[in-house]
Amino acid sequence: MKKYLLFAVIALASIGLTSCLDEDPPFVDDGNPGIVELDLSARTTATPFAFRNVPRGNAAVVDVPAIVNYTGVHGTPAGVQVTLAIDNEAVVEYATSQKVTLPVVPSYELPASTTVTIPKGQKYATFTVKVPTAGLDSKTTYGIGIKIVSSTGGTISGNYSTGVYRLTP
Repeated sequence: MKKYLLFAVIALASIGLTSCLDEDPPFVDDGNPGIVELDLSARTTATPFAFRNVPRGNAAVVDVPAIVNYTGVHGTPAGVQVTLAIDNEAVVEYATSQKVTLPVVPSYELPASTTVTIPKGQKYATFTVKVPTAGLDSKTTYGIGIKIVSSTGGTISGNYSTGVYRLTP
């Protein structure tokens, strides 16, 4: 009987004490600004920039979507405007560091505005560059560099503010 009584006391104490735990949720918005970055695959320290492969296929014009990501817990607290630009020096630096041949795309069409807006409460916006494929070698991979120039909210990422988009055959 003593064993059962001791077991019951231990069980009740365990249940009673665990209900007193006050834990924070796994993701807490503690007032820190989110990070604004290009949504690219993880990179290693051996690559100066992250990259994304964009298949060309047989299209006359290829859309190169650069997805801008806001990493805050609940999305943007207000609409965040992010300005992007073409940075083909990134392609040259990437190709040199990786010891690969990656010519820069010879021509491209920017959208009417180089600023995208991530709406309040959202986490993504897309900046699309159009690349005409006429004159491109069908067996060569080309590159175009895109970087974040400025943002009205959040901190611009140090690692993922510039990316190389490789147009693969």
